[in-house]
Amino acid sequence: GDDLKVLSPDGKAIILFRVIEVTSVPEAVQNLDTEVRKIITNPKFEHKPQAVTMNNLTGLLSDGSGMVKNIKAKWLVGLFIRQNKGLRVLGFANADSFDTYKEALKQIINSISGA
Repeated sequence: GDDLKVLSPDGKAIILFRVIEVTSVPEAVQNLDTEVRKIITNPKFEHKPQAVTMNNLTGLLSDGSGMVKNIKAKWLVGLFIRQNKGLRVLGFANADSFDTYKEALKQIINSISGA
């Protein structure tokens, strides 16, 4: 796809960024689930997406677990919307290593700005 991918030096964590067209928030939320399923096999959402406002952007955050290329993984996902554009951010890591990367993934997501 048209993702921008950032990989940790050891290859155990990845964060993907994709700018998307948004015609409605409900549609964007439904598409978020569809897009996660393209990367994460059998995703389990640990929490329902929560509405957030960060750096003047409204969005949704969620997290979960599943499989990526037959490896157990945990993930964080954010969807930020401004007018008819959205930014989907999906960060994931090997389940055994996730706690090592969780704060860094959160910091990257929290640094996103609409400026």
